[in-house]
Amino acid sequence: MPFYKIAETLYSIDFQENDLCSFIVNDKEIVLAKKDNQLFACAAICPHASFPMKDGYISSKGFIVCPKHDYQFSLLHGRCMNVEDYKLKIYKTEKRDDGWYVEI
Repeated sequence: MPFYKIAETLYSIDFQENDLCSFIVNDKEIVLAKKDNQLFACAAICPHASFPMKDGYISSKGFIVCPKHDYQFSLLHGRCMNVEDYKLKIYKTEKRDDGWYVEI
């Protein structure tokens, strides 16, 4: 899958106060998450109840949390920490000399 450049720096991304934002890459909506000066990317919709992940938050342990039922998903591998049956699609991000890229 190809990588797409999404930003020069983390600071040029328009994150909400919750360090999440919706982003369109190659006609696909994803959610970008900022945690400890790292960029993560995941599916825009929770696989459990189809709520927008951008309206959730990032827990102190680094999980993205769905706003509806507080299901927590790893930003590294997408596994749900509450229920084994759910997995959030995670997209690879990469910091290069000229900016941040995501693989879609």
